[in-house]
Amino acid sequence: MKADLVAASPVLLLKALAFTALSFVGISLYDALAVNLVAPSKVHFRIAALAGAAGYAISGLLGVSYLTGTAVRYRVYSSFGLDLASVTGIIAISWTGFCSGLALVFGGLLVFHPSGLSAILPITPAFETGAGLAILEGWLPICSGWLRASEN
Repeated sequence: MKADLVAASPVLLLKALAFTALSFVGISLYDALAVNLVAPSKVHFRIAALAGAAGYAISGLLGVSYLTGTAVRYRVYSSFGLDLASVTGIIAISWTGFCSGLALVFGGLLVFHPSGLSAILPITPAFETGAGLAILEGWLPICSGWLRASEN
């Protein structure tokens, strides 16, 4: 590992750190937006964002994300008076957003870059594109349902 770090250019390492920080900003927003939906004005936006980033960081470090990330979030949010049901709602909305983002990116990659998986797996680019379209087709009705629900 030390040899890999020495061999890497400093610019490349700085880019990796910058994109890691950007990634944590993005995933922290899932919690901040979920808190705004479940318990508006009970937890400050910055606290919710930090709780989300910490939850993802701890669960990434220790694993068992449903347990470790939930424990971090419960500890933070309960100190602001949120009960277990509210914390569960925040986590459910946050994870739904996260998984939806993964589905969108993965489905898009399969559709718009159809020779990625077929280069390492024995599948055709047409099958890859079809799988991506199926993922996106399954994802779109869910999103339109969320949009209709948010309008009410």
